[in-house]
Amino acid sequence: MDLDEVAGSGRYRDYAVRICDAALKFVGDNGAIQKSNGRTELHPHCYATEGFLHVGRMTGEQRFVDAAKRATEWALRQCNNGEIPQSFEFPSGQPSSRFRTDALAQVLALGSDLRHLEQLDFSLDGLLDDLAGRVLAQREGAPGWYRYGFFEKPVGGREVADTRSYWTQMFCLRGLHKYYVSWLVSNSCVAILAGGIGSRVWPISCENRPKPVSMSLLGDRSLLQETIRRFRHDLLVPSSRIYILCSRNALSQVIEQASQEGIPAENCVLELVPKGTVPAVNLACAGMPIAGKPENRLVVVSMADNVVEPYHRFQSALVSALITARENDVLISVGRQVPWGTARDERFGHAKYRRQIDGYRTFEVERFAEKPDVATFDDLMASPGDLAWESGCVIFKEQYFRSVVPMEAESGNLAEHLLCKAAPWGAQTQDSVRVATALMDPGVRFEDFGIPGQNMMQFYRGHPLYDRGHSNICVGTPEQVKLVACGNNLIISDELPVEVYGLEGFVVIDNAVTNTTVIMKLADVPHLPSLYRLFLGSKDYEAFVAGGPRAINSSPTTFVERSPNTRSRCGFGLVFAYNFDEPLSIERTRHG
Repeated sequence: MDLDEVAGSGRYRDYAVRICDAALKFVGDNGAIQKSNGRTELHPHCYATEGFLHVGRMTGEQRFVDAAKRATEWALRQCNNGEIPQSFEFPSGQPSSRFRTDALAQVLALGSDLRHLEQLDFSLDGLLDDLAGRVLAQREGAPGWYRYGFFEKPVGGREVADTRSYWTQMFCLRGLHKYYVSWLVSNSCVAILAGGIGSRVWPISCENRPKPVSMSLLGDRSLLQETIRRFRHDLLVPSSRIYILCSRNALSQVIEQASQEGIPAENCVLELVPKGTVPAVNLACAGMPIAGKPENRLVVVSMADNVVEPYHRFQSALVSALITARENDVLISVGRQVPWGTARDERFGHAKYRRQIDGYRTFEVERFAEKPDVATFDDLMASPGDLAWESGCVIFKEQYFRSVVPMEAESGNLAEHLLCKAAPWGAQTQDSVRVATALMDPGVRFEDFGIPGQNMMQFYRGHPLYDRGHSNICVGTPEQVKLVACGNNLIISDELPVEVYGLEGFVVIDNAVTNTTVIMKLADVPHLPSLYRLFLGSKDYEAFVAGGPRAINSSPTTFVERSPNTRSRCGFGLVFAYNFDEPLSIERTRHG
């Protein structure tokens, strides 16, 4: 399967399926896998089971996952005080030897993977815990070697083999890591905040289609779906453990888009009145089921306005954050290190960090500034330590969150009212909050799609679909955009065809939901939220602000502001031109 993923031909996938189909014939009714010598050997049994599970996950063939489940559960049921014999007579199941540590670790990894996938019989959790304890007990001395274990006969007159092997070491570390991660995930919930009123990126988003559910920015998926995929990649977080908080206007779209990603409708939580991210987190936590001990529950809060590529690098930081949150009372922000010499970027929160925590990729945050001004940024850069951008994802133990935030909080922002209370861990006060950052790898591509502009253009530079050459970037439906003698423009469109001639240094947004075209200089894009507020108080434009049927049925309108050389003819919707001297002719009809 891995070779097929690299080659992309489909041929190797077919081979893998055929091999697994042939191997199914050796699986007994009880789940034990028979070798050709008429016995079940735990090590080959586990290798075959790993193959079933891997191919089943990659192809979606449930029969292979079911075979892996039966084989793993059979092995776990042979566990006694953390030991599983290495050899069994087939089909009687009579054990004929003691255990090998590497094979125990294989069963531990398989059971952990199935628990992670919510496929393991929950009654076997205790046996999985016993197995993890036995594998850990095989660790010997300060160097951390794992003993090979007992085998079929005494070695040198002793029952314990002193063999040290890299493969035993590898199996043990892998099994224990999977066990811990599966425990963390099974005690975690993800809350994606997908509310809002569409003010920051109007006319791309609006009251009737907030930014997280708009398809205009990514074209083939929404930012909400992108966020879900970031957690669901390689099945890291089960769909049942992902919850989405949204406004009433977006509820039907959220349910539809979430269901396409496998998230059940009942996991979409309605936020009746937006009050800030702190009350939103309280509301999300109240809607999540408590599995196991409430004090163990870990909560992952994610905004739905970022793109992080590749997913696995984000997930590595997430796992580090979960481990750190489990073992410490702390709020952890997933972050990206700011390269030295980088200019201030007011879109992000900035975390100043120094000391590493327990060898993980997490660091104590001594100071946090949300979207710092020039003076604050310069002060952060001059102070000791390194700087990280906050990426819109915060992890914590719910019990600690409750200790710093009242359940009845009526307002508040996670960054401004919690992360900004960070202080050196050795100098905490009653009013401070313990904060850490879990760093993604330096090579990660990370972008905040809060306001489209040069940042979006840089992100898509070189993209085979969206980069149209001459520094022109077209997102949404680039196949419907025609450019002639243009350079350094950002075009964001969804339904209507767009033709642009002789334009340079502009952003052009055409959106069907708000029935609006906006044309402005790239440098003026940060003014979009204030222009939204300008229109919000006007009866002439409130239909275009809200979007939906009212915008579609409104009379054609033109608004030209501080653009004296612009001529506009609008036969459909709203045309808005803002702040440029270049002579420009704009025409908008029902056809484009």
